[in-house]
Amino acid sequence: MSGRLIDAVRRRFLAAAAGAGLAGFDWAQAADSVSGLAIQDAQILGNVMRGIPVAQRAAIVAGVSALDATVYMQAVMAAQSAWVPEGVFRTSATLTTDRGIRGASARMSKIAPLGNTFDAIKLSSVSGEFQEVADLQVDFPSLGVGKGIVLENDNNNVEVNRCEVQYAARGYSAENTAWMQRYQQCRADFCGTGFYAKGTNARGGGAGTTLIYDQCYVSNRTVTGFDLNTIRSVLMLKPAADMSGCTN
Repeated sequence: MSGRLIDAVRRRFLAAAAGAGLAGFDWAQAADSVSGLAIQDAQILGNVMRGIPVAQRAAIVAGVSALDATVYMQAVMAAQSAWVPEGVFRTSATLTTDRGIRGASARMSKIAPLGNTFDAIKLSSVSGEFQEVADLQVDFPSLGVGKGIVLENDNNNVEVNRCEVQYAARGYSAENTAWMQRYQQCRADFCGTGFYAKGTNARGGGAGTTLIYDQCYVSNRTVTGFDLNTIRSVLMLKPAADMSGCTN
């Protein structure tokens, strides 16, 4: 493969870093070695793409792929923090991580569960290290029992930033503790409950504290906006609800 072609591929990925789309790139004509080299060198496309077959990548970026990306994504999340590029990533099981996950933006990087009976993303850690879930959209096919972004097992020092969840039983669910958690510019649409937090931790005692909701928004027929239990200290900065569709 010529050096000129490799340079062209690298330039394409660098352009993506500046916000350009990838849908026009001809993945079918790109050799694995060339695209792999560009990904490794430029570190643009995102580590969840590394194991996905080249022929599937253009469809994922275009949002039309039927590929179940669960295995590829989970392999990355088990080993390191995950960066999800632009595209629609369909999943058939809960993605779990204790290292954090980020996307390009809530309107560009989408996790699309194939069903509504399992949670989409679960952050599970007792380490106390800072972790972040950011710039993602979670879009279930319909409202069921699946929850969107779940924080469990005494998660401390966690931020959820600029995310959007649709058609989840609970959009954002902190189920065991609410110690040092912050949600900023997050939105819940068409959910049973938008934001849920329970302060009692997994070890059987204690109220949650230092829970911050900053510019979080609930709309589009979400039944319950905020459901907070056993919380000692909550700071709510400009929370908003579309009351024409949110009943509580």
